[in-house]
Amino acid sequence: MLNKVIFYTTLCILISSCSILNKQNNYKKPIDLLFQNKEIDSIKIHVQRDDKLCKDETNNNQDCPIKLYVDDFKSGEFFTNNEASYYLKPNEHILKVKNCTNECSKYELKIDLNNQLKYVNYVLSIDNESNPIIIQK
Repeated sequence: MLNKVIFYTTLCILISSCSILNKQNNYKKPIDLLFQNKEIDSIKIHVQRDDKLCKDETNNNQDCPIKLYVDDFKSGEFFTNNEASYYLKPNEHILKVKNCTNECSKYELKIDLNNQLKYVNYVLSIDNESNPIIIQK
């Protein structure tokens, strides 16, 4: 009987550990990425999320990723320190970010890739009220 108790206790600890590790791994990469294929004449832009967390979040419990939209297409969800490169055609584009603070609240940045360098950096962050913002570097 004691062996069964030890076995089930050990099994529960292992399952709990795996679920905690799995949740931590969920934040290592952005999800739902679009515009990842490099095409002829496309311009590479690099997007990186900084390390600022929303209120009541921790590194191991991030419930409020920043959602990036390119020309109204949801193009990725970024947790802290995530980054991705996008390949966009030379044109004017609208970058928009939203997060869980208020779905109606968003930040937009108009970019013109016709007149910019071939490699552009953007940082996704949050302001003091946890509203998402985009900073061009």
